[in-house]
Amino acid sequence: MQYPFCVYTIVNSTPVDYKDGQSNLEEVQFQIDCYTQSYDTTQELANNIRNSLDRFVGTVNGVEVQTIKYMSSDSQVYNPTLNVYWMSIDFMARMKR
Repeated sequence: MQYPFCVYTIVNSTPVDYKDGQSNLEEVQFQIDCYTQSYDTTQELANNIRNSLDRFVGTVNGVEVQTIKYMSSDSQVYNPTLNVYWMSIDFMARMKR
C-alpha cells in the first residue's frame, strides 16, 4: 500500500424540502479519512483538504455545489501495528441537481 492516501464516504444525503413539489437541492454529509505514516504529514494533508473544501462554491462534473462547510475532525489516531496515522474530516455540502 502506498501512503499517503485519502478515502471519502458519503454519510447521508437529505433533500431540502419545498412547498411546491420535488426538491432539486440536497444536503450531503461526507467524510474524508486521511492515512499517512507521519504525524506531520497527516496534519498537513488534513489542513490542505480543509482549506480546499471549506466554503467551496462551484460546478463539479455538472453538479452545482452551492457551498461546502467544514463540520469537524477527529483527533489523529496512530496504529503502531501498521505504523499508520489516521484522521477523519467531516463536511456538509449543499448541492443542486
